[in-house]
Amino acid sequence: MKFTTVNTDLYRALDGVCGALPKKPEKEILKCVLLERKNDLLELRATDMEISIRHKIPVNFLSEEGDEPNVIAVPAQEFLDTCRSLPDIPITCEIDDKCKIVLSHASGQYDWMGYKGESFPEFPSITDAQEIQFDRQLLKTGFDLVGFATGQDASRPGMMGILFEILEGSARVVSTDGHRLTRCIFKSYDGDLDVKALAPHKAFQQFARIDGLDKCSIQITENHLCLDLGYAQVISRLINAKFPKYERAIPEENDKIVLVDRRELLGSIQRVNIFASENSNHIVLDCKDDTIVINAVDVERSSKGSETVNCSYSGEPTQIGFNAQYLLELLRYLPSDEITLSMGIPNRAALLKPVPQDDDIHLTFLIMPIMLNKLE
Repeated sequence: MKFTTVNTDLYRALDGVCGALPKKPEKEILKCVLLERKNDLLELRATDMEISIRHKIPVNFLSEEGDEPNVIAVPAQEFLDTCRSLPDIPITCEIDDKCKIVLSHASGQYDWMGYKGESFPEFPSITDAQEIQFDRQLLKTGFDLVGFATGQDASRPGMMGILFEILEGSARVVSTDGHRLTRCIFKSYDGDLDVKALAPHKAFQQFARIDGLDKCSIQITENHLCLDLGYAQVISRLINAKFPKYERAIPEENDKIVLVDRRELLGSIQRVNIFASENSNHIVLDCKDDTIVINAVDVERSSKGSETVNCSYSGEPTQIGFNAQYLLELLRYLPSDEITLSMGIPNRAALLKPVPQDDDIHLTFLIMPIMLNKLE
């Protein structure tokens, strides 16, 4: 197989599929990207056996379609590093029947060895899928807004992914780590399917890295989720575990509501947290009279910090404790200048929402409080 192309085009496709490479591959073949000729297109594939990515690009083949080999597994790191370092120039790639790879351009040549393509894992086949057409950029935005709260505890696999579901005619993505929950509802979706898929965060993360058409296709089967961009596909095995019944965790009766400048609250919490316990990061918010007093104490260091933030407050005076790191991360991701923080009784989850809500996305962040007796 021999072809020419522009380095930038090849690198973009190669970088996209390499997102599926495993961090600690159990087999040498999983360190590779598969190159296969498909008529006048070059198909690149990579997998970690849970997530697979395929990308097709047009190239100028200098060999006949029947010439051997038409498929080869190329060690990815050398390939990716070489293409990354080259400027936007024409390059030629030639592979012989002994799996020798030669990448050349006007002033350089690089040789290394690959593997027979037949030993590379098969790309998952998607059949009998429920299919949804979706705005690609909107979906990417939703994944970016919820993905940071995905759980990392392997003993709770149901929290280690992002839930995509269509429920009562609304599409949504949700993630939680047990301390926080993030939910994005896409207002513009109008459909009647009833589907649910829990897939690893990595799958959505890699989808978000790939540029694509305005529309994408989401295909869901019993075991797989496929995000199809036309020339590129991200396919993931679904997580075989139950996602928490998150709707029960979202309170509807929080009657103590703060309207506050997000950046001002964020800055105050950052400063006060310097004086909180380094082990717990516990802070207390004292809300009353259109102010939030933020307090932190570390008995071991004999340190304490306090700041007052002006706000608009409605409800009875209340005190509530939070892990400052969790709260800070939620505040960083909220995409608005003003936010609401709604609270109920001290052991009930608090909700954060942007003000105003976006026309396309309704965003809700939930954070569990810390009982005040644990802060003493």
